[in-house]
Amino acid sequence: MRREKLENLVTTGMLEGKRSRGKQREKLIEGLTDWLKAGKSLEAIETTKDRKKWRTMIANAKIRAEEEEEEEEEEEEEEEEEEEEEEEEEEEEEEEDDDEYFYTLLALLLSSVCAAQFINMPFSQIKNPMWKPKAAPRQPRKTDVPSVPQSTNDSRRLNRNAREGYQPSQRKVARNIKLRNYNDTLYYFPVGIGTPLQKFNMALYTCYPATWVPSIHCPASYALSHPYRRYNNASSSTYIANGKEFGGFYESAEGYWSQDSFRLGDMELKNQFFGEAILENNVLKHTNIDGVFGLMPCGDALVEGPTVFENMLGQGLLPVPAFSLFLNRFSSGGPDSMLTFGGVDQRYAAGRFVFARLTIPNRWQFTLDDIEIPQIDEIISARSGQAELDTSTPLILGPMEDIRSLHYYLGGKPHQKRLGRFVFDCAKVKKLPDVGFIVNGQTLPLSSRDYVIQEYEDGQLTCLSAIQWIYRRKNQMPVWILGTVFMRAYYTIFDKGNRRVGFAKAKY
Repeated sequence: MRREKLENLVTTGMLEGKRSRGKQREKLIEGLTDWLKAGKSLEAIETTKDRKKWRTMIANAKIRAEEEEEEEEEEEEEEEEEEEEEEEEEEEEEEEDDDEYFYTLLALLLSSVCAAQFINMPFSQIKNPMWKPKAAPRQPRKTDVPSVPQSTNDSRRLNRNAREGYQPSQRKVARNIKLRNYNDTLYYFPVGIGTPLQKFNMALYTCYPATWVPSIHCPASYALSHPYRRYNNASSSTYIANGKEFGGFYESAEGYWSQDSFRLGDMELKNQFFGEAILENNVLKHTNIDGVFGLMPCGDALVEGPTVFENMLGQGLLPVPAFSLFLNRFSSGGPDSMLTFGGVDQRYAAGRFVFARLTIPNRWQFTLDDIEIPQIDEIISARSGQAELDTSTPLILGPMEDIRSLHYYLGGKPHQKRLGRFVFDCAKVKKLPDVGFIVNGQTLPLSSRDYVIQEYEDGQLTCLSAIQWIYRRKNQMPVWILGTVFMRAYYTIFDKGNRRVGFAKAKY
């Protein structure tokens, strides 16, 4: 009876939220059976109080099943390697037979010639001029930037490749681009446009489809308030006019589309579409950042032509359709922030990756199971069940009801002047519990060091929460926005090819 009820629990996925199959399902049943043998009641499994133990058990069962599958894969790979070695030995034996035939024929020919001319001539072995030594099997190149595997749902291979430093292609390599941190709010890097190059500082926006820079034709008033670089198409020999209007994005900039060559590090893109902005909303005013570099998975109806990332893939510059981000803290003094196109950089990832499937193809949006406070075993429901990664947002934004509930348990008080913000007692910040974001059944915790921001207000130190509620219209879906405060804690993979994102604890 217990066995049947356990099978029913696992099959329906009462608390896991999804069905379990094959070995994984059997492991879950086996693990729960062991739990019952230890004296735990079956009814306790169904209570909210034991929900965290259920998740832990499920996670352990998954890990055991994955390890068994990984061992089976490694055995299959070893068998394939042995078969390849046997084939190579057979080919070498055939080549040796060909060489022996050649030497024999040559010896007969020379002996007949010498006999005809009554000449005694010593014989020495002559190598076949057409024979070339067989190249040794290519060993995996070890580089600082291992690439994301191209299999569709194999996180284990990603971790193995990251450890071993595999690079699937000698011609297409993952490329690191150093990012600069602007006060923990934006991350930017230099981009060259045109021939000769005109250099611009571009802010990285993963929630934005387009790339744009200020135009030389922007009004004089804008030039005075933003006295930095502006693109002059008349100075570029590789400029291609387009002229169609662009605009309508949430980071409002207006102008027209153009095409020109782009240079990012050692990568050169030809005929890249981008916007020449003649009006923008001053979001970058009084910064040293000139424009926006959009890195959504793909463009939309508002974007003319392929995005920069799509163009990199279309021109064959990257080994895999993915990029990854390591974001540092402005005051940490640690390693530089890094954007890696075409793979991951194992130096910045600690531990295994947790992956989540994209729920919308043209956005970095995925399922967020729940929010929890592990130390007090409290679950806060993520009402929308959706989250999106956004490097243009320095905070974590969520539905008002969820954020209020979260700060009730954390002891945060509403800010008197900033709507949606909460403050903590600075003397108690170090004792604040972690906040866990549950993704694909795994908890990704943020410590108070991650989610508390210290600022001076009216000459007094204030400890602000980096988790804020955001007002949305009645018909809008209340999606959580995970900004740079989250991505500083987790090295993040944006895997367009496999339609997923991945998180590993950032290594500082």
